[in-house]
Amino acid sequence: MPVAATDGSATANSRVDLRLTMSKQQLETILAVLDDSLDDKYKSTNITQKFRALFQKVSGKTDGRSHKVALRMTRGPTNNCIDFHCDGGYATSTSQIPLNSPSEYSGGQLCFFVNDQLQFVPRPRGSLVQHPPSVLHGVTAVTEGTRKSLFIVDYQNGLGENGVVKLTSDDVVYFLAARRSLGKKRQREEEVQV
Repeated sequence: MPVAATDGSATANSRVDLRLTMSKQQLETILAVLDDSLDDKYKSTNITQKFRALFQKVSGKTDGRSHKVALRMTRGPTNNCIDFHCDGGYATSTSQIPLNSPSEYSGGQLCFFVNDQLQFVPRPRGSLVQHPPSVLHGVTAVTEGTRKSLFIVDYQNGLGENGVVKLTSDDVVYFLAARRSLGKKRQREEEVQV
């Protein structure tokens, strides 16, 4: 059971909102591990090129460092929502791709306020939702389960600033080493079963 730190800050186990950013190169390195098992259109370099094109479609930016990839995972129950807001001057575009099905969590609904109407946006796993910064939007509190999303945002976007974890090159190396080690362990287990 997660326990909060005595100073009032959250411990790693009790964290309900994890935001992680990575560079294009870090994402390609992580995804490249899967390249041998994927069709060409899903290979790591094609995915990152697609992300860049999606970002440019809304933002109009064409420079190489205009966007970054962020993963966000929010675990319920939490009484926190993302209040209605328009993105600031740091934003030209936000693109988000849900990484899990809405059936895996309750709440966490993305909503836009457009033409004097509140509109809840369906977010099936793998879909794409994009909006320019002028759109008034928010997200309801996650009341149960875990909501996971991948975002493509302006490089300057602080993602709420506090608590954002920036992936380092050492993190990528550690992740890949752990994945290889797990793969070798599974292979040994399969050999024993045969």
